[in-house]
Amino acid sequence: MHHMIPWLACLLPAGASQTHRTWARPLVCLVGIVCLIGQMTLWNSLVQGAENTAAREQAQQWTAEARTLARAGNITQAEELLKQALALVEQVFGPEHLHIATSLDSLADFYWTQRRWGEAEALYQRALQIREAALGPAHPAVATSLNHLGDLYRAQGRWSEAEPLLQRALQIRDVALGPAHPDVALTLNNLGFLYYNQGRWADSEALHQRALQIREVALGPRHLDVARSLLNLGLLYTRQGRWGEAKPLLQRALQIREAALGPAHHLVAQSLNILAAVYSGQGRWGEAEP
Repeated sequence: MHHMIPWLACLLPAGASQTHRTWARPLVCLVGIVCLIGQMTLWNSLVQGAENTAAREQAQQWTAEARTLARAGNITQAEELLKQALALVEQVFGPEHLHIATSLDSLADFYWTQRRWGEAEALYQRALQIREAALGPAHPAVATSLNHLGDLYRAQGRWSEAEPLLQRALQIRDVALGPAHPDVALTLNNLGFLYYNQGRWADSEALHQRALQIREVALGPRHLDVARSLLNLGLLYTRQGRWGEAKPLLQRALQIREAALGPAHHLVAQSLNILAAVYSGQGRWGEAEP
């Protein structure tokens, strides 16, 4: 005697004849096979998703370890880990996935710190291409890539190439995130540095002032990014010999950093050195002494 799976029996009317049941068995078997395939597909998707998550987490772990190694001066090991992280996500997700852009940025950031400009540029450009293709030209993630590439050009003195990229990044972030978003302040900061490098004092000052206002409102007056903006504006005034305007900004930046990082941190030392230069510029030699 043939037995049907109970939940498949509902496909037949309660009073169906034996002939009808015999005719229906192939259909019932077909439905069972389809359901089994569906279950297997779901299971494979779950397994694949778990493997993808594991690969991404491994890549993130290697990236974090690489940054620690780089800070400790283990440059070769740091580079190898970052390359492994990139190779892993490329193997798992394919060469055009958005996760690839993140790993490309990490390796490019590393090359930037080593002043390996050409290698950093190639990786930033590839990350930009991936994001534009996947997300469209007006997405905030595209602005991130534009910001990276523009600031890389600024650091090399390639100012005519840097400015349009940074301006485009600023426009995207202004529209997509709103004019008061901290990411807008980041691009304002980089564009302000570009104008500082070019001696365009008024343009640089306007951007740094706006970045400071955004950060104070969005992050609070004691955030380290606020200290960064205060320092940027203070350096701009120092460069112009505007000592009286520079001093209170630099003093406030120093206070924020000491409170957040402690007196022995290298960023505190940086603020002290800049403030000492202001005192020296004013001829206040005694105050310039450590």
